[in-house]
Amino acid sequence: MALTQDEHDRARCRTAAKCSTCRERHNARQLAYARTAKGRATNDQWAKGESGKRYERERSRVRYATDPKYRATIRKSKGLYYKRNPLVAVAQSHRRRVIERTLEPLTADVIAQVFEKHGNKCVYCYRDDVKLTLDHVMPVSLGGTNDADNLVPACKSCNSRKAARIGVAHGAYAG
Repeated sequence: MALTQDEHDRARCRTAAKCSTCRERHNARQLAYARTAKGRATNDQWAKGESGKRYERERSRVRYATDPKYRATIRKSKGLYYKRNPLVAVAQSHRRRVIERTLEPLTADVIAQVFEKHGNKCVYCYRDDVKLTLDHVMPVSLGGTNDADNLVPACKSCNSRKAARIGVAHGAYAG
């Protein structure tokens, strides 16, 4: 059986309370939550006009800093993501180093183009069965840039042997 309008209004009055801020009637549960510390914090954030994403990002940062279990979960998920997307991982670590040196960062697309251009093989030892890294033909420490022409794929072994020397002598650094 449906309630009449009068019965509905009376039922609403029993479960509603007057809000001290706007003087409107709200559900008692909502008002009780709003009076808690968590509710006040949430309402304050939205009242200030801050976006929900920024608020959630800050909450996540605080949780990451204070909760070791949460930190381990996040690190594990990042590790899995970077395993599935190795070019993104290379671009991310490259971006971090570039910011320190104030060079223009590379994207995953540029890195993929460099790898494809050289057949996804190390330019020094011609191996394709190893994990490749980016190598600067002219090292950044000697004034090299992040142009695609200055980048070549190299395995970790050859890249480490080449160090900060100039040049692409095929097979010169192969171990």
